[in-house]
Amino acid sequence: MVLQTAVVLFGRLVSLESIASALAANFPVAERSAGPDEAYWQSGEGTLEVTSSANHSGGVAAQLFHRRWPDDMGDPDLDPELFDAWSRHDFGLLTFPYGLARAAAQPQAPNPEHVAFVKLSWSSTLPEGETAPSEPDDRRVLSELSELSRVAT
Repeated sequence: MVLQTAVVLFGRLVSLESIASALAANFPVAERSAGPDEAYWQSGEGTLEVTSSANHSGGVAAQLFHRRWPDDMGDPDLDPELFDAWSRHDFGLLTFPYGLARAAAQPQAPNPEHVAFVKLSWSSTLPEGETAPSEPDDRRVLSELSELSRVAT
Protein backbone atom coordinates (compact mmCIF):
# COMPACT_ATOMS: atom_id res chain seq x y z
CA MET A 1 0.00 0.00 0.00
CA VAL A 2 1.48 3.35 -1.06
CA LEU A 3 1.11 5.89 1.72
CA GLN A 4 3.26 8.88 0.65
CA THR A 5 4.53 10.12 -2.73
CA ALA A 6 7.11 12.68 -3.89
CA VAL A 7 8.32 13.53 -7.38
CA VAL A 8 11.71 14.85 -8.51
CA LEU A 9 11.76 16.51 -11.95
CA PHE A 10 14.86 16.37 -14.20
CA GLY A 11 15.82 18.80 -16.96
CA ARG A 12 17.81 16.06 -18.72
CA LEU A 13 17.45 12.31 -19.14
CA VAL A 14 19.09 10.30 -16.38
CA SER A 15 19.76 6.58 -16.17
CA LEU A 16 18.43 4.18 -13.58
CA GLU A 17 22.07 3.31 -12.82
CA SER A 18 22.92 6.94 -12.01
CA ILE A 19 19.89 7.19 -9.69
CA ALA A 20 20.92 3.90 -8.01
CA SER A 21 24.48 5.13 -7.60
CA ALA A 22 23.36 8.42 -6.04
CA LEU A 23 20.99 6.65 -3.64
CA ALA A 24 23.48 3.90 -2.72
CA ALA A 25 25.77 6.50 -1.13
CA ASN A 26 23.27 6.80 1.75
CA PHE A 27 20.76 3.95 1.47
CA PRO A 28 20.61 0.21 0.79
CA VAL A 29 19.25 -0.08 -2.77
CA ALA A 30 18.02 -3.06 -4.78
CA GLU A 31 16.77 -3.03 -8.37
CA ARG A 32 13.39 -4.55 -9.12
CA SER A 33 12.61 -5.53 -12.67
CA ALA A 34 9.22 -4.86 -14.17
CA GLY A 35 6.81 -7.71 -14.66
CA PRO A 36 6.10 -8.69 -18.27
CA ASP A 37 2.51 -7.43 -18.11
CA GLU A 38 3.20 -4.09 -16.40
CA ALA A 39 2.13 -0.99 -18.28
CA TYR A 40 4.66 1.84 -18.66
CA TRP A 41 3.08 4.02 -15.98
CA GLN A 42 3.38 1.17 -13.44
CA SER A 43 7.16 0.75 -13.76
CA GLY A 44 8.59 3.30 -16.22
CA GLU A 45 12.25 2.77 -17.09
CA GLY A 46 12.68 0.70 -13.93
CA THR A 47 12.26 0.67 -10.18
CA LEU A 48 14.72 0.80 -7.30
CA GLU A 49 13.78 -0.34 -3.81
CA VAL A 50 15.28 1.69 -0.98
CA THR A 51 15.20 -0.07 2.37
CA SER A 52 14.06 2.16 5.19
CA SER A 53 16.34 2.89 8.08
CA ALA A 54 13.56 4.62 9.99
CA ASN A 55 10.78 2.05 9.95
CA HIS A 56 11.03 -1.72 9.72
CA SER A 57 7.69 -2.10 7.95
CA GLY A 58 8.23 -0.05 4.84
CA GLY A 59 10.51 1.49 2.28
CA VAL A 60 10.69 3.71 -0.78
CA ALA A 61 10.21 2.64 -4.39
CA ALA A 62 12.02 5.00 -6.79
CA GLN A 63 10.61 4.75 -10.31
CA LEU A 64 12.28 6.52 -13.24
CA PHE A 65 10.20 7.84 -16.14
CA HIS A 66 11.70 9.26 -19.35
CA ARG A 67 8.64 11.35 -19.97
CA ARG A 68 7.22 14.59 -18.65
CA TRP A 69 5.02 14.39 -15.56
CA PRO A 70 1.53 13.57 -16.89
CA ASP A 71 -0.30 16.58 -15.51
CA ASP A 72 -3.52 15.72 -17.30
CA MET A 73 -5.52 12.53 -16.85
CA GLY A 74 -5.38 11.38 -20.42
CA ASP A 75 -8.33 10.45 -22.55
CA PRO A 76 -9.85 7.03 -21.83
CA ASP A 77 -10.18 6.41 -25.59
CA LEU A 78 -6.94 7.99 -26.86
CA ASP A 79 -4.59 7.23 -23.95
CA PRO A 80 -6.21 4.49 -21.84
CA GLU A 81 -2.91 3.51 -20.16
CA LEU A 82 -2.45 7.00 -18.68
CA PHE A 83 -6.13 7.26 -17.76
CA ASP A 84 -5.94 3.87 -16.00
CA ALA A 85 -2.80 4.93 -14.12
CA TRP A 86 -4.55 8.02 -12.73
CA SER A 87 -7.63 5.91 -11.91
CA ARG A 88 -5.46 3.43 -9.95
CA HIS A 89 -3.75 6.29 -8.04
CA ASP A 90 -0.39 5.23 -9.52
CA PHE A 91 0.85 8.83 -9.13
CA GLY A 92 -0.04 8.99 -5.42
CA LEU A 93 -3.12 8.60 -3.24
CA LEU A 94 -3.77 12.34 -2.97
CA THR A 95 -2.18 13.41 -6.26
CA PHE A 96 -4.56 14.92 -8.77
CA PRO A 97 -4.27 16.04 -12.39
CA TYR A 98 -3.03 19.60 -13.00
CA GLY A 99 -1.18 19.69 -9.66
CA LEU A 100 2.06 20.64 -11.42
CA ALA A 101 0.32 23.49 -13.24
CA ARG A 102 -1.13 24.77 -9.94
CA ALA A 103 2.28 24.56 -8.25
CA ALA A 104 4.05 26.28 -11.18
CA ALA A 105 1.62 29.21 -10.91
CA GLN A 106 3.02 30.11 -7.47
CA PRO A 107 5.52 33.00 -7.46
CA GLN A 108 8.21 31.00 -5.60
CA ALA A 109 7.85 27.85 -7.74
CA PRO A 110 10.90 26.49 -9.55
CA ASN A 111 10.83 26.12 -13.31
CA PRO A 112 8.50 23.19 -14.13
CA GLU A 113 10.25 22.39 -17.43
CA HIS A 114 11.54 18.82 -17.44
CA VAL A 115 12.06 15.77 -19.64
CA ALA A 116 12.11 13.05 -16.98
CA PHE A 117 11.06 12.43 -13.40
CA VAL A 118 11.52 10.03 -10.52
CA LYS A 119 8.45 9.10 -8.52
CA LEU A 120 9.27 8.18 -4.92
CA SER A 121 6.59 6.17 -3.11
CA TRP A 122 6.67 5.19 0.55
CA SER A 123 5.02 1.79 0.91
CA SER A 124 4.22 -0.45 3.82
CA THR A 125 5.21 -4.06 3.79
CA LEU A 126 3.52 -6.80 5.70
CA PRO A 127 4.89 -9.94 7.27
CA GLU A 128 4.58 -12.92 4.96
CA GLY A 129 1.13 -14.46 4.86
CA GLU A 130 -0.73 -11.41 6.19
CA THR A 131 -3.31 -9.50 4.18
CA ALA A 132 -3.04 -5.76 3.67
CA PRO A 133 -4.66 -3.62 6.35
CA SER A 134 -5.93 -0.17 5.43
CA GLU A 135 -2.94 1.15 7.34
CA PRO A 136 -0.22 -0.59 9.39
CA ASP A 137 -0.66 -0.71 13.17
CA ASP A 138 2.83 0.72 13.74
CA ARG A 139 2.50 3.53 11.21
CA ARG A 140 4.54 6.66 11.92
CA VAL A 141 3.58 9.36 9.42
CA LEU A 142 6.34 11.81 10.40
CA SER A 143 8.96 9.07 9.99
CA GLU A 144 7.55 8.21 6.55
CA LEU A 145 7.68 11.83 5.40
CA SER A 146 11.16 12.32 6.86
CA GLU A 147 12.49 9.22 5.12
CA LEU A 148 10.85 10.15 1.84
CA SER A 149 12.38 13.64 2.06
CA ARG A 150 15.83 12.18 2.79
CA VAL A 151 15.62 9.94 -0.28
CA ALA A 152 14.39 12.85 -2.46
CA THR A 153 17.34 15.03 -1.54
